Amino acid sequence: LSIDVGKSLSDQRHFVRSEHWHIVDGELKMNLEFKNGYTSSKIYKAGDSIDIPINTWHMATNVGDKPVKVIEVWMGYTLSEEDIERRT
Repeated sequence: LSIDVGKSLSDQRHFVRSEHWHIVDGELKMNLEFKNGYTSSKIYKAGDSIDIPINTWHMATNVGDKPVKVIEVWMGYTLSEEDIERRT
């Protein structure tokens, strides 16, 4: 996964898969909103990892000066692009 400088991914969640992100290069801010309503916002850099549980809203923004490179691993019994809800 690559996110260009100054760009964000959509605010989204998944119902049957969790995700593990490992930051390979760059710097991103990840906003998370968990099912229980708890929210967090944190800056991640190369070498950091993020676990995104099922049904957790998440939005990643490149806050660095170069593209962010992420290894994204999907985990679950159904791994499909259809398993996504985007918040408008």
